[in-house]
Amino acid sequence: MWGFDYSQGSLISLALSILLNAALLLIILVRIDKVTSYRRFFYFYVLLDVVFSVAQYIAVPFFWSQKGLIVVVAVSKDSTNLFLMKVGLALWMLVFMLIAILVAASFVYRYAAASG
Repeated sequence: MWGFDYSQGSLISLALSILLNAALLLIILVRIDKVTSYRRFFYFYVLLDVVFSVAQYIAVPFFWSQKGLIVVVAVSKDSTNLFLMKVGLALWMLVFMLIAILVAASFVYRYAAASG
């Protein structure tokens, strides 16, 4: 539409993910003194986020939805390696669901911690 390619967006997303997650990891290492379960939670979240970005760069998923149907396809320019695209898309979907579960678990953890 504006000359922007999904593959370029995935590459930019991957670079930003690695940069920002490295900064987050540095903040976690410097600021949180005690090794707690919440610190481990952040380590896992950083790892999942980087894996998600790598899988997105490999597969370049594209969503299409209509009347309750959601279709996700890989539209990577590197269509010569179909196996890699399939693995990338499957990994992307798996990590997508794990991140959703992790966000829900963080709310449960915060509620449990706040209620004593």
